[in-house]
Parts: sequence; structure tokens; C-alpha cells
Amino acid sequence: MIYIGITRGQRGTIGIIPEDGEPKFFSVPITKTGEKRRLNKQRFIEMMMPYASVEVSECQRKIIAKAVVEEPVCNKSHFYESVWQGRGFEAVCAILEMLGISVETVQ
Repeated sequence: MIYIGITRGQRGTIGIIPEDGEPKFFSVPITKTGEKRRLNKQRFIEMMMPYASVEVSECQRKIIAKAVVEEPVCNKSHFYESVWQGRGFEAVCAILEMLGISVETVQ
């Protein structure tokens, strides 16, 4: 099993712990549009594709990786920032689930 840890936010970090070999660390890929920063979905998919589940048979898949993703924290004094963090969190989880990567969330 390969473990993937992802910290929240658009300035987050991705850590990958393989079964053998050295751990790898990357910045969460982002796209800047003016002052807005968004998850670069295409680049994130490319980064996670090697860890996607593999179809073994018509009704069985082999899970290669498990991702642990940090949940966003709602901060009433920074409401809009909390909303954007939530959007990034949902995008990350949706992509991982689409690739068949098991997702667990932590605070």
C-alpha cells in the first residue's frame, strides 16, 4: 500500500510514502488567475494517476494507494478564505475518488 498525505489549502503539500524507496514531497499544483489561486486539476490528476486503482476483473479492483487529506477548518473571521479552502478540499477528494484512491479525512 502506498500512502499519500495532502495538507489543505492551495499552498498545501503532498507527501507520498511508497512501500519501498524514499518518501516524496510536492507542492499542491495551483493555477493563478489574477489574484485567485485554484487547484490545477489537470496537473493534480497527472500526479495521482500512477496511484490509481487497477481493474483486476470485471467486478474487482486492486487498491494501490490510500490518501489521507486534511479537512479545512471553518474560521468565522476569515469566512471567504474558509469557503475557498472548502472548494479545494472537495476538488481534491473528488479527483482521488474518481481515480479509485481510497480517501480518509483528518482534522
